[in-house]
Amino acid sequence: MVKDLHTNQTKLLKFIEDNSENDISLSKMREVLGTKSNNLVLHHLKQLEEKGYILKGENGYQLMPQAHQQPMAYIPFYGKSQCGHDGIFLKDPENYVPVFAKFLKTNPKKAFMVEAYGDSMENYIYEGDMIIAEKTDIAKTGNIVVCVVDGEAKIKRFSKENDKITLYSDNIKHPPILIDESSQFRIIGKVIQIIKNFV
Repeated sequence: MVKDLHTNQTKLLKFIEDNSENDISLSKMREVLGTKSNNLVLHHLKQLEEKGYILKGENGYQLMPQAHQQPMAYIPFYGKSQCGHDGIFLKDPENYVPVFAKFLKTNPKKAFMVEAYGDSMENYIYEGDMIIAEKTDIAKTGNIVVCVVDGEAKIKRFSKENDKITLYSDNIKHPPILIDESSQFRIIGKVIQIIKNFV
């Protein structure tokens, strides 16, 4: 069974796999994560060890058998999407994030990723969490969706009653958004997984 991995852990695992014949330094792993912190790299390496994906030996880190058995999927990442107001319209992907294919709860070809920004979906989704969504233009009441409202990308809880659509926040300090005939509204995807930001 594939355990949940932080985005940084999937990056490190792919880097270790691609460089199995080379010496891997902390400085190179810092570059992979885009950080100057050795402690951040060591934290995620320790997590990978505890989850059974890598083993630290005298000659560095090696992948455990279960890591080799997990094919990777590369999910398009579209940057930050507001949980609050003033979201950013989803454009071309900024990059592609490696994720274990078996970790995904949908076909990798249907998946995309955004980073949550804002506090309106707390205590369920927090700023910095990575959101994996399934591409769809329909949703049921109660689903959390990535949607576009008047050109702004948002993460909201969807509700439809008597053909009236309302977008709710889990944080009650944010008022609901009523979708009327003047609104330019479309659903981009349904949230299916959350990779929590622990750092």
